[in-house]
Amino acid sequence: VSAPLQYDGTASADRASTYIDKALKDGSAQFEWRHQRPDGELWDAEVHLMSFESGQRRLLQFTLQDITERKKGEEALRASEMKYRDLVEHLHAGLVVHAADTRILLANSTASALLGLTPDQMLGMTAIDPDWCFLHEDGTPLEPADYPVQQVLARGAEIENQVIGVRRAGSGDIKWLLVSGYPERDGLGRLQQVVVTFIDISERKHAEQKLRASEASLREAQRIARMGSWEFDIETGAVTWSEEVYRIHEIDPAGFTPSYETFLGLIHPEDRERVNAAYGASVDHGTPYE
Repeated sequence: VSAPLQYDGTASADRASTYIDKALKDGSAQFEWRHQRPDGELWDAEVHLMSFESGQRRLLQFTLQDITERKKGEEALRASEMKYRDLVEHLHAGLVVHAADTRILLANSTASALLGLTPDQMLGMTAIDPDWCFLHEDGTPLEPADYPVQQVLARGAEIENQVIGVRRAGSGDIKWLLVSGYPERDGLGRLQQVVVTFIDISERKHAEQKLRASEASLREAQRIARMGSWEFDIETGAVTWSEEVYRIHEIDPAGFTPSYETFLGLIHPEDRERVNAAYGASVDHGTPYE
């Protein structure tokens, strides 16, 4: 018995008339049909409808095959794909899937926003498309052989935490990304696709650039004022001198490892005890000294 409604919500009687007319006109029709058992359970069938003449009469013959399990499998696959796509779209990381020939098969919205291209623009692009503009950390152009996908292909293995800049299409601004990628293979080890993920580290890069600029300004100020600075790590005992300290003492930093003892050795003998006492008070009680 047919179910009251078919897959698209059409009444079974109306949909059956459509397929019967097609079979009478074309000689045959093949379609999927939803049935209902006496207990109300729905089941699915693939129907083959064929028209033929017998004497002066035109007849219809049909065969059907139960495809309920196949339909359940297809529905489960669709649900799984929807769940996967929903997960991909809600990642806080860019994700781009490349075919074995490096064509882009899939890109999520985060990747689109970071790279400055719409998903439709990205589909079909290759990993070495001339529209890409990737940069080394020093701002120089990245050679195509160093692009993330090309590195995964060359190594045949994953890459992790590659820092690259991307000059975005249209705006021309630069996004700094931390990129990882890996190959996906079938059961025979044949490459199927390359998956690349990345996160935006632009704020971190800008902070690093500001810190480097600040350190450069401090070095220049110390050079002009002939004033150095040094740091002492109490836990490790490591001592760090600024460039100007080396210059003041006329010491080549390439062949010298600073320590507190070497620092004391550079102090005038008559002042060492006083400096050492001031240093001890600073370490023990946090008392500043000059």
